[in-house]
Amino acid sequence: MSACLGIWELVCLWVGVGVVAGTISINYSYEMIHQKPRVERWIADILLAMVLYAYFCRGITAILARCEIW
Repeated sequence: MSACLGIWELVCLWVGVGVVAGTISINYSYEMIHQKPRVERWIADILLAMVLYAYFCRGITAILARCEIW
């Protein structure tokens, strides 16, 4: 695959896939965070942490608040 694509094409492909995957992950986890089962909320926190989106991630913000970094 890399023989067919130049370096800038690979970078654009990498960034494009990352943006699409991050958008889907944020939207899906935002809906999961409002569910009743604790497992679904936990999975939503993991998905939000994977894309470094800590605004809705309760675990990360709680840790940062305790450390007085936030």
